[in-house]
Amino acid sequence: VDKMIRVVAFLLIFAVAAGCSGPVKMAHERDDEFVSKVSRVAKTRGPNPPDWVQGKGHPLFPQSRYLVGVGFSEINWVSANASAQSNLAKTLKVKIRSKMVDVSTIEQQYVESVIETEVDTVLEGVEIKDGWEDQAKNVYYSLAILDRKLAAATIRSQIGEIESRLPKLISEGKKNEAAGDLIGALSHYFSGYRISPPLAPLKSAYRIITRSLDTPGTSSLGTGDFAFRIDDVVQNLTLSYFSGDKQVVKSIGELPEPLVVKVNFKGKPVQG
Repeated sequence: VDKMIRVVAFLLIFAVAAGCSGPVKMAHERDDEFVSKVSRVAKTRGPNPPDWVQGKGHPLFPQSRYLVGVGFSEINWVSANASAQSNLAKTLKVKIRSKMVDVSTIEQQYVESVIETEVDTVLEGVEIKDGWEDQAKNVYYSLAILDRKLAAATIRSQIGEIESRLPKLISEGKKNEAAGDLIGALSHYFSGYRISPPLAPLKSAYRIITRSLDTPGTSSLGTGDFAFRIDDVVQNLTLSYFSGDKQVVKSIGELPEPLVVKVNFKGKPVQG
């Protein structure tokens, strides 16, 4: 009975905390929002495709300084631009996923959502910088680029914003625990558990974009630390019965005698 009550309480609190995070957008909704306005860039026509169309790189946008994506369409320039942006995004997301090999199956779906959301924020700096029309086949080609330095600066800012909040959440949660305020403690721990998942994909994206092993940020705290604190609270809850625990229920209805219990955490009474 004790274990069941602890599990139910944990699930209820988790459901409330998860509900506060807001709805998660579907992948196709994020893709629709990602398509930006068509840039006014010089577009060329001719029988011979430029090197960047053939995957040989662009002389003005070397891959040492830029992430690039090439797209094409048989409809118009707008569709070609969207294709180029989408291909750049897909390439980056695939590389990030390949770096995150230690993610469990249970966490995979949530991490996928985090990758989509955070990377799309980084990709807001994508620009269309060139275009070529194959008049013989009536196909439009576009080149999308992302400045590595600008993208890295955006990621550092995002990581710093998240990490700045984590130590205080852990500290306040521990204070609540010491005072017997488990609701307050779990509230702080769940907040940290909810906001920390983007750190791993953001740091992977940073290493990929900068082509280095350096990782920005100073805090070592992560999702696992908050999961540990939550589990520690739940596992150390104990119940002691005051009255009503010897009753036998023979019919559906109110108990003839109230069931009164006392909740303790590590031997100390819990507030509330």
